[in-house]
Amino acid sequence: MYPVIEIFGRQIGSYAVCSFLGLLVCGFVAWLLGKKYKIEIEPIIFVILVAGVSLVVGGSILYGITNIKDIITIFGKISEVGVWKALKAIASLFGGSVFYGGFIASIIIVRLYLKKFHADIKENFFDLYIVCVPLFHAFGRLGCFFGGCCYGKEGSWGFVITGNTLIPEINDVMRIPVPLIEAFGNLCIFVLLTVLFNKGKCIGNLLYCYLFIYPPMRFVLEFYRGDEIRGIWYGLSTSQWISIFLFVFAVISVIVKLKRKKA
Repeated sequence: MYPVIEIFGRQIGSYAVCSFLGLLVCGFVAWLLGKKYKIEIEPIIFVILVAGVSLVVGGSILYGITNIKDIITIFGKISEVGVWKALKAIASLFGGSVFYGGFIASIIIVRLYLKKFHADIKENFFDLYIVCVPLFHAFGRLGCFFGGCCYGKEGSWGFVITGNTLIPEINDVMRIPVPLIEAFGNLCIFVLLTVLFNKGKCIGNLLYCYLFIYPPMRFVLEFYRGDEIRGIWYGLSTSQWISIFLFVFAVISVIVKLKRKKA
C-alpha cells in the first residue's frame, strides 16, 4: 500500500492525489463532451468547484452519522472529559468520508446551481455532470486502494496488504481488492453513460440510468468489504440501505414520468 506519496519532498495522501487527478480528468472530459451542447469551460469549472465542496461536506456528514453511537457515548461523558475534549473527539468522528453522502449533497447543490445560473442548458449540463460522477468515483476508489482505507475481506485471491500504517492489523493478509473491482465497475458505467450522452439518449434521465446500475453494484460489493466501520443497521451497512433507497427512488421516478407522458 502507498498511503502517502512524496511530491517535491512533501508527503501527500494517496487519496487526495487520486481525487485531484480525478477532478482534472473529469474537467477535461466534461469540456470535450460539453462541446456538443455548447457548454463552455468556465461554467464547467464552477460546477466542479461546487461539486467538490459538496462532496467533501456531504461525505463527512454521512461518515459522522455512521459513528452516531460513538457520538452519543461521547455526549454522555462530557461531564467527565470536558467540553473541549468531547468536541475534539466528535470532530474526529467526522474526519472520514462516505461516497453516498457526498454524492447526494452534490446532486442537490449542482442541480440548484444549474437551475439558478444555467437554466437554458440545465438538463444537458446536469446529464454531463452525471456522466462524470462514475469517472471521478473510479479515481477515488484507486485512492482508497493505495491508501488502504477501504479494504476487502480475507480471501483466497486478491492482494496481500503490506506497509499499511493507517490500519497495521490488516497487513500480511490476502484480501479481495474491492476498491479495484468498484473502480472498474465505475469505469464501465462511465463508458455507458458517455455513449448515451453522445447519442442524445435519455436526455434529462441519465441520473436514473446511473441509479439503476451503481446502487445494485454497491449493494453486492458491500458484502465483501472487510472494514467494520460501516454503520451496521439490521444486518446491512449504511451504504446498502442508501443503495436500496436510491434504486427504489429511481424506479418510482421513472414510473411517474412515464405515467405523466401517457396522460
